[in-house]
Amino acid sequence: MNFRRIVVATFTTLVSTVILGFLSGLCITRILETEGRGIYSLLQADVALITFLLSFSLPVTLVYVLAKEEHPKDRIFGTTLMALFLAGSIIVGAAVLAWNGWFGLDLLLPESGDRHLFILYLAWAIIYSIYQGTMTAVFLGLRLLPEVNRMNLIGAAVNLVLYGSLYAITSSPGAQHIDSVLHVAIVSQVMLAILW
Repeated sequence: MNFRRIVVATFTTLVSTVILGFLSGLCITRILETEGRGIYSLLQADVALITFLLSFSLPVTLVYVLAKEEHPKDRIFGTTLMALFLAGSIIVGAAVLAWNGWFGLDLLLPESGDRHLFILYLAWAIIYSIYQGTMTAVFLGLRLLPEVNRMNLIGAAVNLVLYGSLYAITSSPGAQHIDSVLHVAIVSQVMLAILW
């Protein structure tokens, strides 16, 4: 694939993904209204911050190391799996402690709502975000950009279908639907983790 074709394909995928993501976000905001959007925004900010802190800059390092081809791939993948296991263990451990009330997450959780669902969502969304970032880095390091573009587009389309369907069946919007939105997010992320 020549450079011009790669740029056009990536740009087209990016524009399509942004449009689909915008439409998904529109469905979420219409379902949740003001209070629900605040709860959802807090949880999304938590996921972004904790993912950043726990990713250990692994995705950037992976792209570099795989692209240089100086180290055996099995060793790189083994180290990557160990790092993912470590991050996942930290997240699951913190979630179990928080679930049982031994570890406070009051700063990270909304004041109202299903605390256990929020903890489950945070744990899973963080694990998925780290996993997805790592898989993207592996594919990029192996020079499989078309597959990354395809997965990004599939992910955006899956989210639009799921959130659009939820919006279509929601009779009265409001914060009471935060549980449904989080359930859909978990289902979407499980589906996409399997596809990766």
